[in-house]
Amino acid sequence: GQAAACREGLRRLQERRAVADQEESEWRAQFLEHLAQEDRIEQLGQRRRQALLVEHRREAERLAAERRRREEDERRREEHELAWQQHEQEESARIIDGERRRLLAEHQQVVHEMYDLLACGARAPLCNTWLSTPAKYTDELAVVAY
Repeated sequence: GQAAACREGLRRLQERRAVADQEESEWRAQFLEHLAQEDRIEQLGQRRRQALLVEHRREAERLAAERRRREEDERRREEHELAWQQHEQEESARIIDGERRRLLAEHQQVVHEMYDLLACGARAPLCNTWLSTPAKYTDELAVVAY
């Protein structure tokens, strides 16, 4: 249940990363085309055109690296958040299980005590005395019995 949800969240992060890589590639091509149009590279001499293309590629790579860094930071933050949520869910389940076990043990003890009280008359004369004792002495006997 909860672990599957965390795995699903990580799977979605990986899918988003693949989509982001594809988008980055498309963005880079569009960016280079845009810069080429701005500088009218076709009209420049061969040497100047090559220098501008190298400059454009460097700028595109710098901007792409910056985007990757931001996206990686975001991915890490989301993974950390998912891991924290999973930890919290596991801790909550552990506490709930411990409380459930404690309540079951307490319930079992009460059931045994009730069984002993109900079966008391058939097993021991002391119990018969206790059951026939007037109410004002019952509390004293109960304290002695426990």
